[in-house]
Amino acid sequence: MFSDPTIADLFTRNQLGSFRQLWDNKTDWFEAPNEGKNKNSWSGVSKITLEGQDFFIKKQKNYKKANLLHPFGENLAHKEFKNITLFKKFKIPSLDVAFFGMEKSKGNHYAILITKSLSSYLPLSVIEKNLSSKELSQHQKREIIIHCAKLISLTHEKKIKIQSLYSKHVFVHKSLVKKDYQGSKDLPCKFIDLERARISYFDKDSSLKDIEIFDRRTKNWSQTDRLCFLITYLGAKKVTQKVRDYIKQLKAIQK
Repeated sequence: MFSDPTIADLFTRNQLGSFRQLWDNKTDWFEAPNEGKNKNSWSGVSKITLEGQDFFIKKQKNYKKANLLHPFGENLAHKEFKNITLFKKFKIPSLDVAFFGMEKSKGNHYAILITKSLSSYLPLSVIEKNLSSKELSQHQKREIIIHCAKLISLTHEKKIKIQSLYSKHVFVHKSLVKKDYQGSKDLPCKFIDLERARISYFDKDSSLKDIEIFDRRTKNWSQTDRLCFLITYLGAKKVTQKVRDYIKQLKAIQK
């Protein structure tokens, strides 16, 4: 199903108004498809432009993962669709869905998830390469770090564990890296790739594990950058005992 009639009309005008038309449409992979654990199982992403609008199409065939609620496997595109919907409910900035659908044919399970391109954003993994250079001013670096920390803090406040909190999954608005950036609270960072996210009410260490992964994956950050991130993430204004204790906890699980 399409997210709204305007998008449905756009795809229909371009002969992509049905699940089968979308599946049969051949476009180059934006990134190489991932092979699943099961036979004849894969997931791939392509990019299309329709009348000046960019979209990412994730196609999956028999791409599932078992969990407690789905012992025989849950389609991961469906899980991501539900997570994006959950993030919208909690007002956590993430992707905008254009279409989601599933079909079963001849024993195979197919799924398509289409999201709007974040054309005004850049992955943090690209931006962070400049954090240790003179490409960005100290003010710009600080703003980027603070926006990232607030986004992740909001997610954890809602008891949501990302589980794959890599810098490539956090997108930063391009205006934050412009030399004439003056600062704005209306340009949040956004999450992508939410296949593994889940609500975690009872795992007290889930948020800490997310931060440990994020800390390990942001290799170009200085110690000052990391301290700024933690101070903001923890809702402090300076280094407090709460911040010191959290750093000790991080170091403990990093060993």
